[in-house]
Amino acid sequence: MNPWKVSTLVLTVAFGVVVGGTIVNAAPADDQPKMQSALDHLKAAKASLDSAAHDHGGHRAKAEKATDLAISEVKDGIDYANSHPDPKPGGPSPKGGGGPNPKGNGPQPK
Repeated sequence: MNPWKVSTLVLTVAFGVVVGGTIVNAAPADDQPKMQSALDHLKAAKASLDSAAHDHGGHRAKAEKATDLAISEVKDGIDYANSHPDPKPGGPSPKGGGGPNPKGNGPQPK
């Protein structure tokens, strides 16, 4: 496999996991198949990088470092979800009724 494809794939997955991990609903790890799948894929990517024949001008080492960070972030996200259960529905609503009021008295867009 082309080393550029490997590093691009790893960095894309790492970015997606970090960004995606911030919008995933909090749930136990068993209820987080996407996070667990991401973790499994990152571990497989790490194993592939570790077994690469050479360093590809330092890019393999950078990809390994990014993969380690992504694995750590996914684990932290799972731990966070396990320690912060979903809030109960029916809590207080925000003040003001949901946003700024438009200026003017003309017809409102539909």
